[in-house]
Amino acid sequence: MLNIYRDAEGTVRPGGLNEDLPGHVIWLDLINPNSEEIEFVERRAKVKVPTKEALSEIEVTSRLSKSGDRLYLSAPVIG
Repeated sequence: MLNIYRDAEGTVRPGGLNEDLPGHVIWLDLINPNSEEIEFVERRAKVKVPTKEALSEIEVTSRLSKSGDRLYLSAPVIG
């Protein structure tokens, strides 16, 4: 599932899967995404979404990183 959180009027609101990312995006949340959602995020946000296996190999101290003006958080979630 993909949730796109944005803050255009001071309130964080979820958005859905559209052809373009909505304005004022502050968070993209992928929980058990399907291939369409992964492809959308990679194409529109211009990022490479890591696999679950790659995420599980990230050490706790390396889960938060920054690249340019983007902040990345990789967190294991119990589902």
